[in-house]
Amino acid sequence: MLASITKLMHQLKEHPNTNIIGTPTRIENIAGDASLRAYYRVFTTKQTYILMDSSQDPSFERFKHLTDYFLKNNFNVPKIFFEFADTQALLISDFGDNLYSELKKSEFNEHYLYAMETLVDLAAINPTTTTMPIFSDSLIQSQMLLFKEWYLMQYKSMPINSTIDSILSSLVDTFESVFKNAPQVIVHMDYHSRNLIKTTSHSPGLIDYQDARIGPIGYDAASLWFDAYIEHSDADIDKWVQQYLERLQAIPKFSFLTKDLLLEFCYMSGLQRLIKILGIFARLKIMYKKPAYEQYIPKVIKDINYILQFYPKLNDFKTLLSDVATTEVA
Repeated sequence: MLASITKLMHQLKEHPNTNIIGTPTRIENIAGDASLRAYYRVFTTKQTYILMDSSQDPSFERFKHLTDYFLKNNFNVPKIFFEFADTQALLISDFGDNLYSELKKSEFNEHYLYAMETLVDLAAINPTTTTMPIFSDSLIQSQMLLFKEWYLMQYKSMPINSTIDSILSSLVDTFESVFKNAPQVIVHMDYHSRNLIKTTSHSPGLIDYQDARIGPIGYDAASLWFDAYIEHSDADIDKWVQQYLERLQAIPKFSFLTKDLLLEFCYMSGLQRLIKILGIFARLKIMYKKPAYEQYIPKVIKDINYILQFYPKLNDFKTLLSDVATTEVA
């Protein structure tokens, strides 16, 4: 990796706009995330930038396309300053290190309100004007398969029988039905505290949005409230639900929303996402040798059980999850 980074830095030094970007002086590795990308902070004689190495990431072209789309619609995403030749690497804006995951509790209300206002701005866009893919039934099914194969079978060594398959299939049907009935909006798909950055403007800096698509309203809000990395109180979540609802209701096409209806969309999309995350964290540990995410599994399960308490009809899945909790980890 060091050799390839050296080549990239040479390209940057030869860039005709070094008088604007500045001449690179040093580079530092930035701790990785749960993706296939690597990040470096590039120091130049002008300012700092982020070098995003996406050489292993199939969503590179989508990231570039969505960056252009979000910038044109005035969302706070990084600008692309330079695309390196012969590799999937970009020099982009440096939003700094002030992730929402590092916010003080006294800062939550202010900055989570900013984050929800960004979601309202996304929801206000007519989704038919975009070329983003939809949150399809096949995606719901593949993400349930991720949970089944990596969390149940690989991580928990649980043998799968027809009863378990039936429970999971029924849950998929529930998700498909709710998602179809929900208002469709632009969904970031990974809107949580490690992908939101506190900036000098009110709007959070958005990163990791390459999977954005058209999906159910409430998905991103649920990602924010039921965050694998941060514990939020019921009182805070209830307050944020009300703030989110009031701002959505101010948009004519969402004036029909009630708190119960919005919670239905948030809870169901949140549950679907949390189940997927169990599969992702298990796969990160087993396939990608990233065990650090295992520590967050209990928080994810806690959030799943919180949502399930409102849905007695899903008791079969709740029992399955409880049974799995007693099995040994692979």
